[in-house]
Amino acid sequence: MPARMNRIGAALSTDSSVDAAVVDCAERAMEQLGGETPHVGLLFTTPHHASQSIASDVARRTGLGHLFGCSGESIVGADKEVEGTPGMVLWLAHLPDAVVSPFRLGVVRNDEGGVEVQGMPGIGQRTAEQFVADGAAMFIVGDPFSFPVDAWVRDMNEHFEGLPVLGGIASGGHAPGQSRLYYGDHVVDDGAVGVLLEGARIETIVSRGCRPIGKPMVITKAHENVIEEVAGRPPLAQLQSFFDEADEAEKALIQRAAQGGLQVGQVVDEHISSPSGGDYLVRNVMGADQETGSMLISDYARVGRTVCFHVRDAEAADEDLKEMLAEVSAEGAAGALMFSCNGRGSRLFDAPDHDVGCMRDRFGDLPLAGFFAAGEIGPVGSKNFLHGFTASIALFLE
Repeated sequence: MPARMNRIGAALSTDSSVDAAVVDCAERAMEQLGGETPHVGLLFTTPHHASQSIASDVARRTGLGHLFGCSGESIVGADKEVEGTPGMVLWLAHLPDAVVSPFRLGVVRNDEGGVEVQGMPGIGQRTAEQFVADGAAMFIVGDPFSFPVDAWVRDMNEHFEGLPVLGGIASGGHAPGQSRLYYGDHVVDDGAVGVLLEGARIETIVSRGCRPIGKPMVITKAHENVIEEVAGRPPLAQLQSFFDEADEAEKALIQRAAQGGLQVGQVVDEHISSPSGGDYLVRNVMGADQETGSMLISDYARVGRTVCFHVRDAEAADEDLKEMLAEVSAEGAAGALMFSCNGRGSRLFDAPDHDVGCMRDRFGDLPLAGFFAAGEIGPVGSKNFLHGFTASIALFLE
């Protein structure tokens, strides 16, 4: 049987009234479906619109049974990134050949004093190979204070390598209970929500917001998340050597990064002989010891791993996103979801609406929705990672 066509609609509202925004988004998104029934929907709102009835209102106006999403400090629509002002974006998808399995994940304490994630939609009955063969993809958004997203992603890699997972951590909340997660017609404030899609015809793109400086080196001494030596010397000493040898433009970047934007990238696949920017999993430098020259990073540092210093750079982020999008055919695109870092947008680029502008330049008036996350999930190779400063994109094909 030939594949049936996917159809997607999306609408963004900046109305300060949550009721008016729901009506506006629901009507315009449904209209774009041309009378087809939506099988799944995503809703992203700024904290201004995080009302307890919003999910049920959207579900009632669209007939959706499978809705999920979250609040974010900023949201993304087809032609605008809404930062610091009220906004809501609704994305509806008619996916006639897809199997849609929504889920809500909770966290419980086990007998050993650790935590366990519960609520996966029968995923344990399938193998990674089956998911890959079915073209499956998973989407998830989680609460930053209650959901162990990094550990969950590592567990998914261990048991379901090859199944792409995209999403992000809700942003804009500053304490437990302030984030909003949307699930069906419910609004919750903990755990995670998402959907497993099988047979939906999706391509994934993960674009970085950093660029490497210096040269790749191997960690030669480390403890937990402290890098004590790279290539036999303290990392601060290596960074100073790179600074001394850099041109004026690179020196300015390193100086800026040293004030709060320095990153360390760890090579994802050690079989790559000459890693480039896209081969690194970038992590924040959380601090440094001036006496020992060691660095504290936001991940485990393992002896033998290849690393390279990185800096946040708008020009490199712009080039990388455009290059990644250019590698994907614009023909047959039905819609897209974008999970961008809350360190992008106006915090990184001089001009507004940068990432959605790149999407429009490549795909035209494509139904698009997303939010600025406090950590983005996306695949690199056959594994998924919790990223920083990236734009993690799912492109849905017709």
